[in-house]
Amino acid sequence: MLSMYLRQLQVLGVRRLLVLSGRQEWCYSQLAYLSKQIKGDWLCLSDNKAYFSDAIPFHKASSLLGQEFKHGIFDATSGFNLDAFAILSGALAAGSIYILMLPPWSSWPDMIDADSLRWNESNLPIKTPHFVHFVQQLLTNDPSVLHWKENEIFQGKLLSDFPVWQGIGKQAKLEQDKILSYLFNPYTAAIYILTAPRGRGKSTIAGKFIASWPGRCIVTAPNKAAINTINYWADNNVEFVAPDRLVQLAEQGLLPQADWLIIDEAAAIPIPLLEALLLLYPRLILITTILGYEGTGRGFLLKLCEKLGDYTALKLMHPVRWAINDPLEKIVNQLLLMDVEPQLPAYLPTDSSLELRLITHNVFDTNFILLKQFYSLLTVAHYRTSPIDLRRLFDASGMHYLLWLDNQQQLAAGVWGVDEGGLTPSLVEKVWAGTRRPRGNMLVQALAAHAGQSLAAELQSIRISRIAVVSHLRRNGLAYRLIDELANRAIVQKKDFLSVSFGYTKELSQFWHYCGFHLVHIGSQKEASSGCYSAMALRPLTKEAETILTQCQYRLRRDWHWLQFHILITLPITTIKDQSLNEEDWRELAGFAFAYRPIEASYAALCRLLQVSNQHQVVALSGYLHNHLSIEDLVKTLSLSGKKELIKCWRTETALLMKSLNPDLFTYWYQYINNIITK
Repeated sequence: MLSMYLRQLQVLGVRRLLVLSGRQEWCYSQLAYLSKQIKGDWLCLSDNKAYFSDAIPFHKASSLLGQEFKHGIFDATSGFNLDAFAILSGALAAGSIYILMLPPWSSWPDMIDADSLRWNESNLPIKTPHFVHFVQQLLTNDPSVLHWKENEIFQGKLLSDFPVWQGIGKQAKLEQDKILSYLFNPYTAAIYILTAPRGRGKSTIAGKFIASWPGRCIVTAPNKAAINTINYWADNNVEFVAPDRLVQLAEQGLLPQADWLIIDEAAAIPIPLLEALLLLYPRLILITTILGYEGTGRGFLLKLCEKLGDYTALKLMHPVRWAINDPLEKIVNQLLLMDVEPQLPAYLPTDSSLELRLITHNVFDTNFILLKQFYSLLTVAHYRTSPIDLRRLFDASGMHYLLWLDNQQQLAAGVWGVDEGGLTPSLVEKVWAGTRRPRGNMLVQALAAHAGQSLAAELQSIRISRIAVVSHLRRNGLAYRLIDELANRAIVQKKDFLSVSFGYTKELSQFWHYCGFHLVHIGSQKEASSGCYSAMALRPLTKEAETILTQCQYRLRRDWHWLQFHILITLPITTIKDQSLNEEDWRELAGFAFAYRPIEASYAALCRLLQVSNQHQVVALSGYLHNHLSIEDLVKTLSLSGKKELIKCWRTETALLMKSLNPDLFTYWYQYINNIITK
């Protein structure tokens, strides 16, 4: 049935999408027939292990980056993981069919989408009718998409107006030659950043460069399979070292000497690790795709490149792995809104020309232009924006969108809030103890789990998920006014506070303070996406929230006495001199010793405990808190099996110190924690 389509795809050098829509049993039956009739890899992404025993689960789709296959299958009969769908599309070679399995077409909008568990603030999956209607409209209106629906005849036409594919075109060849000449020029920058959409030959350039360079090149990537193409073009002469291994070798003084370090799929490597890699070799080539669906994506550009001094940006635009105007690439770009160019105001609007609008999912459903504008603005402004955000925009519950529009209905700025809180006291206690972590309520759960502030999760609040202003309209008060309006609406809705989490920088901290927020917690680990410490801030709206703020700020000032040597940033905090153990410390210590609270949350309380105890009794704790040994060094020194056994040692030692210090309080707090856990 597909033979004539496949012959045409081979001749034209393009790929097409085939939609199988029906009951799971029917879809699987047709798929079995098609995969037997047509030779190919038929790589499958699915979480249904009962049918697809060899399938790659959606959460491991990133392992396909840098690889190439003939024909692919994506199982969306139970849920549509948009990120994984896009990744597999970029791994399919010219001449491939990409089969998308969907539920019955007419009933799909009313079906539960299991993927919603990843991005909706709920413990149960939900229906996603707005996203489904969007996808159905795109698939229906695109003549290149082939359709085979249950109880209907196969629908699809051969492609027209496509030339016969001659392989890599003249323009693509010129692009590659130009970039290679840059790399071989000894007088240009020491750092190159090569970006392009999928299929443009980034890995080919790296392989050709290695094959021709007279000296030594080291290649690193998130996984070794990602460098197959580089290895092919480098005549199988690639020296690969994993990113963390390179850093480890450097720390041991065993770093292999080389002229170049080539980092493939750089956007999929956490930025702190990338920053460490940048210091290892005199010349570097960073290769990445920045389309928002792989690793830190935009964070690579927005957070890393701004820290670099002298570097040369190189781009590839013409495809080499398939022909220009590839139908599959086109439909995938449309589904992920990657074909959107910002249509934003070209002038500074006056107050009278701006309209503030409260947006709902229904508005986005009917006003697709506005959705595109908002998502485009978020993509440009935020390093975290990804297809998960697109799914949220369509269907997530508890969302608030406030947008500034000019009189031409063009977007000038927008803020996105998410409802949080309202958890029961018993559930919050378990969150604090580390025995429960229900979906949703990200920031207030973090306040309970890491800042010890349980009441914040019981009150009602709105977390600011995103805020963005068109670049040339910034510093005109638009963001401040958006947040102020969101606060006013929150007061009407009986909310207790606004909250925000952000990668800490001095500039961002000053911005949020200007908007009425106060810093209440700073994380001890850098975020993979931003390379910054995670900070949380609150803007109280009620007296109850003012009390929470006061308690959080007191704890932060008291704990900063110890944390400032562990968290390497400067904060405008006046520490509290009194570091004696108090009731809150005993509660924190008990949560660590007898429950599952992380050592990061209990760090300052543990330091205060060691201060009044005999440190010789607690080798593991004193080694970490007093001698500042790494977890790896402690595990090795104490001959432990790993981090889990070390944590067990820490908890045991904490309990011993508590008991030796005050047996009565030890017993009281042990029973207190036991009551929480056994409820």
